[in-house]
Amino acid sequence: MTEDSSPENLRKFLESDDPAMVRMGLSMAKGRGVPEELLPTILKFYMWDEDKTVRAAAKSVFTKYAPENLKKIIKNNWKPSYRTLSVRSQKKGSVYFSEKTGLAKIIPELINEFKSKDYTVIALYPYTQILKSEPPYAYDLQLSIQAAAEALGELGERSNNLSSLVAPVAIKPLIEALEQHNNDFVVESIVISLGNIRDRRAVEPLIKLLDSNQRNWKMAVLALGKIRDIRAIKPLRKKLQQAYDHLDFTSQELIIESLRKFGIPGIEAIVEAGGANFLTLVEIK
Repeated sequence: MTEDSSPENLRKFLESDDPAMVRMGLSMAKGRGVPEELLPTILKFYMWDEDKTVRAAAKSVFTKYAPENLKKIIKNNWKPSYRTLSVRSQKKGSVYFSEKTGLAKIIPELINEFKSKDYTVIALYPYTQILKSEPPYAYDLQLSIQAAAEALGELGERSNNLSSLVAPVAIKPLIEALEQHNNDFVVESIVISLGNIRDRRAVEPLIKLLDSNQRNWKMAVLALGKIRDIRAIKPLRKKLQQAYDHLDFTSQELIIESLRKFGIPGIEAIVEAGGANFLTLVEIK
């Protein structure tokens, strides 16, 4: 393979922010072939790109070089109309209900068929992209960001193979979104999802939230209790002491319930913060 058609050079074209460079990369790929590791990138353009010229070129490359089993998965589980589906599962009038619709319905099915982390990244692309939306944003966009975060949390929480594929992909975009957004409702949705996924990489960003406003720090306390990483015990103990100093009974109970989930180290932290009166006799022993 010549230098110009090497995987590294082709990747530079395909990962460019310039659509013209991407189209050139797709043209190179069609004529010279695609390394297996770049097929997910080709599929991303085919499935989700906004430029119809890019989509058409990517479809041509994918159809030419993708293995038959992968082409069959796309044929059976993907339609071009899916590209315009909302990230929100809803009826007319934006009334939420239990049955999943839109992307919330098709994406889990795609991931189950792919059974691959690299292709899970592609399936989740609409969610991870909308999490990157920069403020200020309209109310509808806020709801979509919340919905994307919640969808990732729900998928990462499932006790099956879906969770093992989604959680490693979802955690970084969620953490990055947490650091970017300052809307309380958006932050709350992200924090809940991080708690549901229970990945330890979220611990430090959640600890930082303990010094934020009351709505956010309380959600962070609940999430840290779900993750149960020992790094959170000392900050939670400090927060419990602050709640005592301000005679905030509701906050005390909330922090104590999270610390309980850490077992003996959490119980010890409760006692050290002066919360022994909240514990049962068995816990004190």
